[in-house]
Amino acid sequence: MPVIIRNIFEDYVKEKYDLEQCIAVNNGTAALIAPLWSLELEPGDEVITTPFTFIATTNAIVIAGATPVFVDIDPVTYLLDPSKIEKAITEHTKAIIPVHLYGRVCEMDKICDIASRHNLVVIEDTAQAFGATSTTGQPAGMMSDAGTFSFYKTKNISTFEGGMICVPKGSRLNPSKIRSICDQGQVGKYNHEYVGF
Repeated sequence: MPVIIRNIFEDYVKEKYDLEQCIAVNNGTAALIAPLWSLELEPGDEVITTPFTFIATTNAIVIAGATPVFVDIDPVTYLLDPSKIEKAITEHTKAIIPVHLYGRVCEMDKICDIASRHNLVVIEDTAQAFGATSTTGQPAGMMSDAGTFSFYKTKNISTFEGGMICVPKGSRLNPSKIRSICDQGQVGKYNHEYVGF
């Protein structure tokens, strides 16, 4: 995506949803990896997610250096079951990645409440729910520390490839660090402070 078009797209989404930061990336997997890398996860750290998702969600956790911990889905919604999350939390848990599937939105109020009580980061995988809203009208991908999107050709909004990271105001994540990771780890020209892509 040419830089000018990317900047216009980022600015549009940032203003529309009143975000702290909006970062266009090459695909939805990169959108998941960058916020996870910004946490500087270490071997033994755990990230809770659902097993009922595309493999990219789990791959991103592994690539970021953590261990995926699977929590079962609700049999009616097919989404991560919030009632089962707390039993999976250990002293090694660092984050939760709920996945919004088929345009359906997870129970983010319950998930974020659990995360807040246990000091965990929440990163929404919104690859299949761009434009969807919760039962209270909140947009998917904008209700946690970061929302990640895919614009692959099979998604409901497509640029044939591409993705986006949306960091709402009040996030526990560092949006400047995430942007740097998405620019080969640069902080200033040719000053590479982080591993990036």
